[in-house]
Amino acid sequence: MSSYKPSVLITGPNGTVGSNIVKAILKKKDNLGNIGFLAREESPRYDSLKSQGFQLELKSSGASAIKGKYDIYVICLAATATAEELELVKFAVEAGIKTIYPSEYGFDTDLLRDVGGPFAPKIEVLDYLKKKNEEGVLDYVKVLANSFFDWGIEAGGFWGFDLKNKEAIIFDGGDYKVSWTYLPDLGELVVESFFDKSIRNTSINVTSFVATQEEILKEFEKQTNSEWKRIDTSLSVFANEKTDDHADKIKRFLNSFAYSKELAVKFNARDQLRYDNEVKVHSLAEVISALVKKSS
Repeated sequence: MSSYKPSVLITGPNGTVGSNIVKAILKKKDNLGNIGFLAREESPRYDSLKSQGFQLELKSSGASAIKGKYDIYVICLAATATAEELELVKFAVEAGIKTIYPSEYGFDTDLLRDVGGPFAPKIEVLDYLKKKNEEGVLDYVKVLANSFFDWGIEAGGFWGFDLKNKEAIIFDGGDYKVSWTYLPDLGELVVESFFDKSIRNTSINVTSFVATQEEILKEFEKQTNSEWKRIDTSLSVFANEKTDDHADKIKRFLNSFAYSKELAVKFNARDQLRYDNEVKVHSLAEVISALVKKSS
């Protein structure tokens, strides 16, 4: 472990990504300086964080209140809140924070420039960070990830696998490889990167494992010791089927991204960034074992 002890501030510590980064921060707490989270107001939902050593920093107190207190700022915003990110980045710059992790955790924003639309705020943030980096003001680190495998399974039936009812929807034969991210891996790789200054102004590509639907189904059947009901369909039929249920619409939309062969070629199966002496990236079998145990 490096002798460098960074101080870390996070926004969105209770979210899907943020909570996993928080868990990894707590594992490395003795190797870190100040640890804090930036929020708009006091709330009971932050009590657990404060009891574990995180300091609440209120944005309303102004950037001067945390000047010189933190080296690294990690932003973990929900997709619906990314329009607020540039304001947070500018706040961090005013506070003198030198390394910023923007709210990526998915497809590379640089590859979404032609898409625009809902990704426009993220593109604006990234361009601002690049400009400030060129001016020598700050460094940044992009964290790229694939579909969150454990989140989808625990949410119930995402990615075509329903662990509770032991059913699997298999798209287009299920024989092509898809890249997946396990959230604990993302958290630990992000925190490990705090200590490696060579990572600054690059990307962390978090691919936990690469597997076909056939391989995933086989592993689920093995670890649940049961034969699952299999439903074969095409992704285009599944994605475009009419539904009035909002949650079902979201499920179909996300599956269409996760299993798109075109997107897989463009975005998935990226090189993994590993710290082999510090962090163990989990295999398909290990992830499914954890999910099965958690559900029982």
